[in-house]
Amino acid sequence: MVRTELWGWLFITIGSIFFMGFIYTSIISKFLPPSNNPIISAIQNDWYYCFLVPLTLPVLVVAVYFHWLSMKLYGHSLSDLGLARNKPSNLKLPKELPRIRMHDLYLHLH
Repeated sequence: MVRTELWGWLFITIGSIFFMGFIYTSIISKFLPPSNNPIISAIQNDWYYCFLVPLTLPVLVVAVYFHWLSMKLYGHSLSDLGLARNKPSNLKLPKELPRIRMHDLYLHLH
């Protein structure tokens, strides 16, 4: 239990550090005065991450919609087969599938 808790705190800490770094590179660095440090200057002049998150949101909405649609279609296909929950099944499945040995397959192919 303690080990799982430590892993959780580790992931939260690492995620928080990366989130703060992202906030710095995408928002805060644009309001700071120009720097002589080449790395900080490159971060200040980069506009990719400023547009990445806002432009990802519409794509996320479309992906969530398609996920919902696929789950609806999957649920309806199960109910059409009679395999949905709380419904009796008319489909008879074999209890055990026939076993194919590699030796039989080899003899069949040659």
